[in-house]
Amino acid sequence: MAEVQQILCPICHKPNPPRAKFCMHCQSDVLLNNDGPLLFKITNVIKEGGQGAVYQAVAADRNGQPHGDPVYAVKEMLDRFTDPKEERDAIERFEEEAQLLQRLSHPRIPRIYASFKDEERQYLV
Repeated sequence: MAEVQQILCPICHKPNPPRAKFCMHCQSDVLLNNDGPLLFKITNVIKEGGQGAVYQAVAADRNGQPHGDPVYAVKEMLDRFTDPKEERDAIERFEEEAQLLQRLSHPRIPRIYASFKDEERQYLV
C-alpha cells in the first residue's frame, strides 16, 4: 500500500499532513471515530449529494498503526435539516440502515466495519 500523502478535514475538506490530528485550516478534529477502537482519516471525497457524502479513508488503531484493508469507504449523513423531526427521522433511518447492513452477509453487499457519531455527524464505514 502506498503511504498516504495527505488527509482531508471532514468539515472543510482541505488537505492536511497525514499525521495531523486537527485541521490546520479550521482547527477541526480530522480523526473520525474518536470513541471507537479504530480511527479513520479521509483521503478523498468520492461523491457528495443532497443527503450524504462518500469518502475514501484509511484506518489506524489507537497506536497509529494501519489497520485492515488499505482503503475504506465512509458514508456521512449530511445534516441539512431545518425541521428537528425530519432530522430525528433521518438519523433513525441511517442508524437502522447500519444495523441492517451489519446483520447481512453476502458477496455483493459491502461489509460494515463501523457505524458511529463523531462531532454530531453520523458515519457508516
